[in-house]
Amino acid sequence: MQDVLYDFLLAISPFIKKAQLVPLGITDQHLYFFIGLIGAILSYILLQPVIRLIVVLQWSKLLTYLMSSFLFLIILGSIYISREMFIVGDSGLELMGNIALGITLFGVVLLITHLAQNLIAYVKQIKS
Repeated sequence: MQDVLYDFLLAISPFIKKAQLVPLGITDQHLYFFIGLIGAILSYILLQPVIRLIVVLQWSKLLTYLMSSFLFLIILGSIYISREMFIVGDSGLELMGNIALGITLFGVVLLITHLAQNLIAYVKQIKS
């Protein structure tokens, strides 16, 4: 499982070689963390305009359909990964944990940014 993700990274950016990362202290866990982080950021950037359009147009059924489809895909993917982990004995759980950690970090950054913007707007409203 880890080799597939590493091959995917190498296919996207052929100039990165694992031998070049080792002297910098970057391990496989760091690499998978950054894959999750970059994947979450790209997904957010690509989906945000679409979700805003759906909300503005008040297409709640389409939004519900998309969210339920994504949830279903996540559940199926988790079942597949856990099955592969037990059959092959691969440490897929550690891989998924590192990717989830990158996604979680991005979520926390979004939360802090949103709270800071709301706090600044609230303070400006009180002052005026």
